[in-house]
Amino acid sequence: MRKIIRAAVSGMLALSMLAGLSACGRGAAEESKESTAAAESTEETTTDASQESSSESAEEASSAAGKSTTVSYLAEYPETAKKVSSEDYILESGLFDNDTYEQDSAAWQEIRMQQVEQADGLSESLESFYENIVSGSLSETGGGNRICSPAGLYLSFAMVAEITDGNTRAELLKVLGAEDIADVRDISARLFFSNYIDNGEMVSTLANSLWLNAEIPVSEDELKLLLENYYADVYSGDPEDGAFVESFKDWLKLRTGGMLDGEVDKLEMSSDTAVTLATTVYFRAKWQYPFDSAATESGVFHGTKGDTTEDFLYQRTMDLYFYYDHFSAIRLPFSGGAYMWFILPDEGYTPEDIAADSQLSFLYDEDLYESEHVSSADIIMKIPKFDITTTTDEADVLKSLGVNDVFDMAASDFSPLFPDKKGFYLSSVQHTARVAIDEEGCTATAFTLETLMGAMAPEDTVEFTLDRPFMFAVTSPTGALLFAGNVNNCE
Repeated sequence: MRKIIRAAVSGMLALSMLAGLSACGRGAAEESKESTAAAESTEETTTDASQESSSESAEEASSAAGKSTTVSYLAEYPETAKKVSSEDYILESGLFDNDTYEQDSAAWQEIRMQQVEQADGLSESLESFYENIVSGSLSETGGGNRICSPAGLYLSFAMVAEITDGNTRAELLKVLGAEDIADVRDISARLFFSNYIDNGEMVSTLANSLWLNAEIPVSEDELKLLLENYYADVYSGDPEDGAFVESFKDWLKLRTGGMLDGEVDKLEMSSDTAVTLATTVYFRAKWQYPFDSAATESGVFHGTKGDTTEDFLYQRTMDLYFYYDHFSAIRLPFSGGAYMWFILPDEGYTPEDIAADSQLSFLYDEDLYESEHVSSADIIMKIPKFDITTTTDEADVLKSLGVNDVFDMAASDFSPLFPDKKGFYLSSVQHTARVAIDEEGCTATAFTLETLMGAMAPEDTVEFTLDRPFMFAVTSPTGALLFAGNVNNCE
């Protein structure tokens, strides 16, 4: 039996996903030994300089790979530039280095404009996927906490769609909201590029990789498609070799900023492992307006498991207040343009009720700020500090959305990647995530192994106290829905 494990990681906001695909019959590794040509293609080290990444992170990932790991391809990640600050261009003489300032400023502006252009129309293209994933992942939690990364899940499922064909691919395309695989490639590339940011204020980076069993023949053309359209690094080795597995873990730890080390250390490979696909999303940012730690005070949070005493962040500000049927919401800006949203269900409603009705679609509504459901208000906010970790199996979500063949050994079609072998199937889609907030900002990481009454305008002053179960979301500067979750308990 052969397994393909899929991984996605995002961290400081970080997500990590792994899914399992298996095959049966006479050992695939044993059969593949008879096909030396294909095996040799995955054993070659990259020789094309255009396929080698010049980025520091790619070099770190490459150096992390042990001697038992062959680096077949390294993706060249999008260029980044630091946001300029005039204070950094004052020379020792006291003069201002205007030429360098203007040069660096122009470089930053050019990259930023390119990202905005690439993101144009993405929210509309991803709307149905976001709604389905948020509803499927967060609507049935049994009163517990739950976190998912819609953007990370899209990239993960897109890569699975890329390596499948026939009805297996068709089912995935329907969930992805795409007409064909060309649309998926376009959306994935633009989603990746427009959210690859490291500008000195915030970090929002993504990465993909494949970890191949070197004894199993794969399509070289398919690997190149994954490299070109998904920025996927490709490594190969023996999944039963501890050094190869450690290289895989090191890659994940590097991409998640060390936030998921404990979860990554639990991962294993076996002789059944055919290939592991990994997608990582890493986000780190500070609040644009940090909370005053002196104002933090204890309070009671009324969770589903009972009342607990928590530290509540306090801030008063004039900002936009969003009010809809059955819930209200506020947003907190990060330095760099991203936002964290806090959604408080009305009394008598739960986070699961809001997710089930797809009411979070306002988060990616391009006309949001022109809506009748937004108003300026004096907001007194009290938000509990929390650090939560959740683990779920997204396979159930995919099945509920009509994706079945990929999990069926007899029906699945992975011929684009494995042209000479049948019987592979996806066995699991475990998703583990962690989110924490404090006075300075937000840190989150996720690990997935392959969720009629009219609203009324608020009063001039709004007390927004999250002392009962609530929801949160994190959107990037270009509008991507990086994270969404339910907080039913703060522990």
